[in-house]
Amino acid sequence: MGTSLAPVRRRVLAGAFIVGIAVALLAPVAAYAANTASFTSRTPASGAQLTSTRPSISVTVYDRYGAHGSGAYSMTVDGQAVSASATYLVTGSWNPLHPNYTRFRLSARPATALAPGTHKIVVRVRDLKNRISTSSWSFVVKAPAPPVPRHLLGAGPCERVQCGRASPLHLRHRV
Repeated sequence: MGTSLAPVRRRVLAGAFIVGIAVALLAPVAAYAANTASFTSRTPASGAQLTSTRPSISVTVYDRYGAHGSGAYSMTVDGQAVSASATYLVTGSWNPLHPNYTRFRLSARPATALAPGTHKIVVRVRDLKNRISTSSWSFVVKAPAPPVPRHLLGAGPCERVQCGRASPLHLRHRV
């Protein structure tokens, strides 16, 4: 009975060995295909609550392989493309013969006002080796506070001020 299980055990061990080798060989490829860019200094910050309906949106991108040209990046707000511009950040000296396109700041502003609620930003960067990296975050536009009805403001000396000028009674000083 012990001899009939030996071939099965050998096949299982051989299969596990082959799977182990496959994982070891493919793991670097999976890491190699992952995001090559890092995204920092997001504005507005993730989870921020804003009152502005057309906020400035920006993110600093670092990609070790570099990204160049307007086709190398895109930004969307709630799935709608926004016109983003890149400002390349130079550290050290700039050599025009060998420009450094590894660090840049993407900036945009929505063309129309955003409705109150949560909004999702997605940034996509294609580096010079044709690898794609993405980052996303959300922020909230708060609904504006409703105006206070005039009848709730109350009566007082402020009612004597009209059009930026005080009435003569208000300016008189008692001795």
